[in-house]
Amino acid sequence: MSDRNPRKPSRKATETIFSFSKSERTVSLIDKGTSPLRFPARSSRSRRPTDLGKHVIRHRQFLAGQRRLVVAVAALAVLASGCSGRTGSETESTDSSGSGGSTTATSADFGTLTDVCQDGDASTATAQGVTADRIEVGVFSDIGFTKNSEFVDAAHVFTSWCNDNGGINGRTLVANTRDTKLMEPRQRMIEACRDDFALVGGGAGLDGLGVKERLQCLLPSFPAQTVQERSSGADLEISASPSKVPGYDPYTGFRTWTLNEAYPDSKEAVGLINGDSAITRAVQEMTLETLDAIGAKVVYSELYPTMGVSDWTPYAQSIKNNGVKGLIFMGSFDQLAKLE
Repeated sequence: MSDRNPRKPSRKATETIFSFSKSERTVSLIDKGTSPLRFPARSSRSRRPTDLGKHVIRHRQFLAGQRRLVVAVAALAVLASGCSGRTGSETESTDSSGSGGSTTATSADFGTLTDVCQDGDASTATAQGVTADRIEVGVFSDIGFTKNSEFVDAAHVFTSWCNDNGGINGRTLVANTRDTKLMEPRQRMIEACRDDFALVGGGAGLDGLGVKERLQCLLPSFPAQTVQERSSGADLEISASPSKVPGYDPYTGFRTWTLNEAYPDSKEAVGLINGDSAITRAVQEMTLETLDAIGAKVVYSELYPTMGVSDWTPYAQSIKNNGVKGLIFMGSFDQLAKLE
């Protein structure tokens, strides 16, 4: 366990700007204070790896109250749509009954972004995953393992709303579910490299396994979340809610407040219980390092099977025997309820 304090995030504010060039077929991302990064728009002939230099992208924009997945898809929609000829955010249509009344269609605005989705006159295939009538994006998910469909459901809701408003410049937005089943991120990434314009709004527990393939095919990624160190902050990737920053425990501030101010009596008797997997073990090590840095004493640390426990009695007894006053539980709410 290291005695060094966890690295604190930079307080420097950044402003991120997207621009899309149809003529040069490039996407530029400008981080205020640095030179532009230009991402080549991919085609079936553009498959070679590229050296993106030493630039590090840090995107810290949080949109309060919005689901992370939907925000990521909205960012892609703006990026892909290019210039718009429409100025209004709502449209009116004549009542089909012939009464002369009018109805207001669903707004095409998304938060402060106007006319995100709308009709257009697209007529040609311009890039991989982009045809004359549709744009295909990939949504990663572990749904085959977790049975949690939140990423898939949110993608369906957003694409339905967008397509009801005319799609992206008239093209239908299609979300392809890339089900990793936990252990197959690389296989799904190879499929996405073959078919998708970009990855948008998903997430996978072992997301680091597909980074190499993604960069080889120059596939941009706008994930709802990142998990492994190799994926967090990787090139050609901007997370809609980058809660994970390489080398930094995002819960440092919360744990410091909890142990020093909210529940100071628990600081000398902290317990930690966590799922036994490669992902969560790494998180546990980071948490232990953070607790050590803020002066907390860990009296109990245990792993449990990731598929869950039928009888939590032995764990509860160990927590009691070790005199734990403050417990950090890493796992699902249904498992915590059984422990309680």
